Amino acid sequence: MKKNPIKEIAAYCAANIEDYELRVQVALGLIDRMRCPLSQADPSLYDSMQSCAEEWAEENGYSVDFIDGIDVEEILWAE
Repeated sequence: MKKNPIKEIAAYCAANIEDYELRVQVALGLIDRMRCPLSQADPSLYDSMQSCAEEWAEENGYSVDFIDGIDVEEILWAE
């Protein structure tokens, strides 16, 4: 079975960001109401997810180019 890096990054974020599930639910509510991107709804969560994605890539042998090609919001929908 082929691994899905986006789902693995989502799991990594959930395991390494404090109150991740709660913060995601609040951010999704803001995204829905305000029709804005995650980076505007919760910049801190966005930055934490970006950092986790970079850490995951480094730990799993992926290049920086791989992470640059991922939109952090993709991680929200991967779960």
